[in-house]
Amino acid sequence: MTGWKGRLSALLTSGKFPHACILSGGTPSLRREAALYIAAFLNCPDQGEKPCGLCPACAQVAQGNHPNVHLLAPERDSLKIEQIRGMRERLQQRPFQPGAQVAILEDGHKLTEAAASALLKILEEPPPDTYILILAPQAPNILPTLRSRCGEIYLGIVHGVRERAQAYWEGILEGDLLTLFDRLLPQMEKEEAIYDLLLSWEEFCCEGLKQGLAHGEKERGQYFLEIFRALERTRKALRYNANLRLALEALLWGVYILREEKGVKVNS
Repeated sequence: MTGWKGRLSALLTSGKFPHACILSGGTPSLRREAALYIAAFLNCPDQGEKPCGLCPACAQVAQGNHPNVHLLAPERDSLKIEQIRGMRERLQQRPFQPGAQVAILEDGHKLTEAAASALLKILEEPPPDTYILILAPQAPNILPTLRSRCGEIYLGIVHGVRERAQAYWEGILEGDLLTLFDRLLPQMEKEEAIYDLLLSWEEFCCEGLKQGLAHGEKERGQYFLEIFRALERTRKALRYNANLRLALEALLWGVYILREEKGVKVNS
């Protein structure tokens, strides 16, 4: 078994799977699929490879009607305190069937402040045989107080992100101020996968650094190294819940000023 299923299976089999976990990366459907895979694994009675996909428990999880699995989705674009309170009441009861209770919070980054506070209390004193899975595009989208009490599993880069990252990258390295702030910035703000884009840009920087060093172009190599550091600072800022627009503005300004100072022509 390879890919994210292989990683999840190994972690679950080891008995070290965290009782609260953030599943990030991938598409919304992939995150839900991964969460249901975990729920099936924890409730499958098969003594061989789990989840077997054939037993009644696995079938119930797949059909969305297993009594131990509780799925919460945003109501009117947010997860509300009433939903979290209802979930807490269900989790405090003993499992209806053998296995573990699993709460799945879709779009965990859409928790209201009150809902996040209520969830924090559950994470601080989790009921026995209970697992809470928080799904989000990127882990930094989750409030730091919640994130510090959760394990994290990154499912991978969203399909098509690298192609979008390449298109943005060309604009970042070559665009004038109008292009950067009137065209690119508004588009970047709307990106659900901004964290994946930043990681892709860091990869591009590493490629540029290697090429610069390979051709003896120290100035070019230093240029990409400094952009890499700026990207790292941006990811760190977002991890600590910085304002997305301000973080991206600082990144674009930094790259533009660096480009003007260094005078590096990336396509030359």
